[in-house]
Parts: sequence; C-alpha cells; structure tokens
Amino acid sequence: MTKTSRFWKSLLYICPLLFSFALLAKDKIPPTIREQITQSIRARFPDAHINRIKRAQEKGIDVYRVSFAVRGKKVDGDVTLDGVLLETEEPVESITFSEPAIQALKKASARLDNQGIRD
Repeated sequence: MTKTSRFWKSLLYICPLLFSFALLAKDKIPPTIREQITQSIRARFPDAHINRIKRAQEKGIDVYRVSFAVRGKKVDGDVTLDGVLLETEEPVESITFSEPAIQALKKASARLDNQGIRD
C-alpha cells in the first residue's frame, strides 16, 4: 500500500468523525450564553428549572427556545441572542374554559398558521 492510498483511506475514516463533531458543536450552547439565558428566565420566573435550550428562528429572528419548569408546570419561552425574554407559552387544560370560550378559541385559531387548540 502506498503512502497516497493510506492517506486517502485514513481520510475516509476521519472525515465522517469531523463532520459529526462539527454538527455537535453547532448545537452546543456556550456556558456564558447559557448563563445569560438562565438569568433572563429567572428574572421573570425565580423558581424556574431549565430543562433544555435550543437555538431556533422565530419570525425571522434568531432566538433560543427554552423549555423549563416552574413549580412543576412546563413552560416554553423564546429568548433573543442578547438575553431578552420575548414570550412564554404554558399549556392549559381546556376544561378550565367554558364551552363558549373553547368554541371562540377554536374559531380564532383556525385563522392562525401552524397554531391551534388541542382537544
């Protein structure tokens, strides 16, 4: 086996590994950013326990999607790259709403894209 063929053969093994590491590094949130996001969430929700942070886009803006729990309730939020908490979403039980309110919500949500009321 020549040096050239060994080189190409070794590249066949190394390239997929490098590609895998690059993909993992892309999704990794730096510790300083993670701390800034945690501070933003805890400024509004002091009892928050952060479960997951993932980079995403919301309406053309780069944000961090944060899943966290407050007193056992699941909450999702969007935090900008500079640490501003844009919005939060909490699931609600439809049983807490009256039937006319549920119908009004269903009717309103029919006009929204990628949104809806889950039965």
